[in-house]
Amino acid sequence: GASSKSLLTLGKRLEETQNCKVLLVDLYGFGRSAPPKGLARHLSPDTHVKQLRDQIVEAGLHRENLVLVGHGMGASLCLQVAASRKESVARVVLLDPSCLAPPWGPEALLGLLVALVLQPLARAALAMSSL
Repeated sequence: GASSKSLLTLGKRLEETQNCKVLLVDLYGFGRSAPPKGLARHLSPDTHVKQLRDQIVEAGLHRENLVLVGHGMGASLCLQVAASRKESVARVVLLDPSCLAPPWGPEALLGLLVALVLQPLARAALAMSSL
């Protein structure tokens, strides 16, 4: 599996040029993140989604306009986090997604895409038309 170490340079560059805070996360069992005691044999996508949500809250970013970037398996996990935190997620970037079949079905994925893509585009178009 990959490690957040491979994204350190990009993360620093984004913080410097985009005036944002970057939180790099190693999922349990990947990179420098060992699974919590008792969870080693029970790691599931739900466990990783909870880990991401918890780390967003711990970093104080849960009320921000988040841009989630997920690579590989992390792409699907970011979609699940976005689906559960629509009010605080502005965008989702999927890098080389390894699985786009979320366990909650295609209708939920379509709803998420509408909420994260089409509604913001419609709001932007309305704002521009009132100028």
